[in-house]
Amino acid sequence: MYARSSRVKLALIIAVSILIVFLVYLGSSVLVKSTLNGFDVLTHWKGIQQLFQLNQDPYTNSANASLNQFLGTLGKQDDSQPNRFDNPLFAILVYAPLLILKEPQSARIVWMTINVLLLGMIGYSLFKTFRLQKPFWLLVVLGIYVIFGFSSFWPLLTGSSSIVSLLFL
Repeated sequence: MYARSSRVKLALIIAVSILIVFLVYLGSSVLVKSTLNGFDVLTHWKGIQQLFQLNQDPYTNSANASLNQFLGTLGKQDDSQPNRFDNPLFAILVYAPLLILKEPQSARIVWMTINVLLLGMIGYSLFKTFRLQKPFWLLVVLGIYVIFGFSSFWPLLTGSSSIVSLLFL
């Protein structure tokens, strides 16, 4: 009897997790398609693509010119601060799995989905670390703040790696 209820509980956890990932992916795709942000992640995606698929040094001026031309075709209009691939090589391990995605919009959607899920993990680990036993409605309000607060929402929109960095603290 106990083994059966634990299997049902595990199946329910897996089903809810898949549903959450699907809903976050759906929300990310709607947000990515409606905004012209996410150029930080595309800078890294294109830099890694130049390094591994085109055998170019992503740190050169010609690679950066190619990068900014690429971002311009996607709608980036602020040329006062051109983007550069300037991460150390060990940092590309975070972005390397995005190379399987051929479309820049797909890379942005997957990156945003990963970051939203990581924000959820960060919030969950904070509650577990401090053993917060608050009413459920307060947890929902704090969860909404964690995702939609400026310090979280802006990195989600721009495609920054600061959420990943926060997770590793």
